[in-house]
Amino acid sequence: MITQACKKHWAIAAIFLLGLCIRLAVYAGYLSKDNNFWQVDSTTYHLVAQNIEEGNGITLDKKPHFYRVPGYPLFMAGLYKLCGTSPESALWFQVVLAAFIPVLIYLLALAMFPKRTMLALSAGLVGALHLGLVLY
Repeated sequence: MITQACKKHWAIAAIFLLGLCIRLAVYAGYLSKDNNFWQVDSTTYHLVAQNIEEGNGITLDKKPHFYRVPGYPLFMAGLYKLCGTSPESALWFQVVLAAFIPVLIYLLALAMFPKRTMLALSAGLVGALHLGLVLY
């Protein structure tokens, strides 16, 4: 007999794998082609992250850059230190991290409605399939 905890673990694994597969497919099939991942702010975040990695601080063109919050460039600079200065490597890592969002949605729904496991599972599946969560 399968216990409730075992069912929950299978649900978490299934939601994560579904979310990961969809995000990997969208990134590999669309976003990575012709550098479609570059958005309005992408270049700025990348340049600030490069400056942080090089030890120049949160700067852009040798001037302090606090137009945007520094968390994302700091995150990218850390990835650049680990993987080299490659936006693509940082994005692949973020694709894997983003696959945890549907799992968090599932766990939140389960915490809010502990007796409604199908509701939590549905919420997690919507999170895995939601185009906005997949693209951004």
